[in-house]
Amino acid sequence: MILLIDFGNTSIKASITALDKYNEIDNFKGLEDAFIFWLQNHLQKIEQYCISSVLTEHKTKEIIKLLNDNGIQSILWSKNKTLPIQINYNTPETLGQDRICGAIGAHSLYPNQNILIIDAGTCIKYDFVTNNKSYQGGAISLGISMRFKALNHYTNLLPLLNKPEIVPEIIGKSTQTAIESGVINGVIGEILYCIAQYKEKNHQLQVVFTGGDAKYLHDNIKNTIFANRNLVLLGLFQIAKYRLTIK
Repeated sequence: MILLIDFGNTSIKASITALDKYNEIDNFKGLEDAFIFWLQNHLQKIEQYCISSVLTEHKTKEIIKLLNDNGIQSILWSKNKTLPIQINYNTPETLGQDRICGAIGAHSLYPNQNILIIDAGTCIKYDFVTNNKSYQGGAISLGISMRFKALNHYTNLLPLLNKPEIVPEIIGKSTQTAIESGVINGVIGEILYCIAQYKEKNHQLQVVFTGGDAKYLHDNIKNTIFANRNLVLLGLFQIAKYRLTIK
């Protein structure tokens, strides 16, 4: 069995799977100790592991040591090795593993289409893959939580808020609702603009929506978007299968 791990900025996602079947996900939001406890209870069934991480080596060192000390082998991959898609990026050494895995996961769902992947998490990331499986790049902007924190941090009087339970009306009738409207509707406007720009330049574009805030935003970003919150792990699964069966 293969352990897939997605180390994100705010959560750890993991799946124990076989090459012929992609299994369900366990999510440990901000709970590294809970993940280690879970991992210790599953070590006996794991033979290899494959990781995507946006964290520093220091933050993942304990978990990787636990796996290595138990004789579990790493499925190594990088931007410089052969992958299921081509990487056409000017600075591949700076390209985040999560962006690559998300692109590969989306390509596995729509292998012959132009794809825009929108990952609405800590950051909002836009990644584009062509119908001939070439990763072209994209954009990175502030996520919802970061925008609320920035308004509070860089001003003297604006309060620190969290996203409201539902998407707010465009006109805020108080300082709180004005901030909520500015952040949430601003994010929605940005995403809709980017989709329109990509669709103008790329016919038959499939938009894939993922990330922690995808479900919250999904109903307001047009009905044609397919929401999938676990594209990074799906991409890891495709990388592991590719490296073990093809390369």
